[in-house]
Amino acid sequence: MLSVLLKEKTVHALHQTFGALTNIRVAFEELKPVQVVCKPHNFRENLEGVMTNYDHSIDENVAEKLRKKYIFAQYSGWNFCGYVWWNRILNKWSCEIWQYNSHIGTIHASTLHEIMHHASWRYGSE
Repeated sequence: MLSVLLKEKTVHALHQTFGALTNIRVAFEELKPVQVVCKPHNFRENLEGVMTNYDHSIDENVAEKLRKKYIFAQYSGWNFCGYVWWNRILNKWSCEIWQYNSHIGTIHASTLHEIMHHASWRYGSE
C-alpha cells in the first residue's frame, strides 16, 4: 500500500499556492496511512450487522450491545468487509477492514458515522 506522508511545511506551501482550495489540509490529512490493528481474539461475533453501505444505516441497538459486551459486528460494503468493535483501550470505535480475504487496515474514530465516512471515502461508498 502506497502511503503519502506530507510534512507541515509542504502542506502550508501547497495551501498558500492553491489558496482557493480551502480544504487542502483536510484532504491531505485523510491520506495518512491506516493502522493495521486486529480485533481482540477473545471477542465473539454478533450475528447482526452494525452498519451497511447498502442504505448507509447504522443499527443503534447493535451499537449499544457492542459497547456493553465483548463482541464485534460486521460492517458490509460492496468493495470491503469491516468488523466493528468498541475499543476499550482507545475509548473509540475500531473497524478492521478486509478486502479479498486480506486484512488491509483498521480505522479508529469517535463515532460510527466517522467510521462509515472514512471507510466509504477510502474503500468505496457502495
